[in-house]
Amino acid sequence: MKKIKNKSALLSIITFLISLFFTAFQVKDLGEIKSYSSGELLIVGPLIFLGGGIMEFLVWTANVWFLLSVFYSFRNKYLLSLVFGFISYSCSVSFIFWHNVLASENGRTA
Repeated sequence: MKKIKNKSALLSIITFLISLFFTAFQVKDLGEIKSYSSGELLIVGPLIFLGGGIMEFLVWTANVWFLLSVFYSFRNKYLLSLVFGFISYSCSVSFIFWHNVLASENGRTA
């Protein structure tokens, strides 16, 4: 069981790290298409609430919930790991249903 847990957690972390090198999403803003990389969003995500992006910040917290899930998995607290994993999954999947994202701090959406 321990071997499966370690492989599963390692695979999750590797997948997460690989995803940082891909485009997270693209928006059409002021007539041009802008691509946002996952790594860029991981770095600036914690600051987005300063520009008024509360919902964007809540979606970004999926990263934190995921890392907490992996951490508690290694600590053999599987219920906490599942709860944090479910929260992470819910936050990230909610982004699929968005039609607009905050494009600038003045409230303009794209």
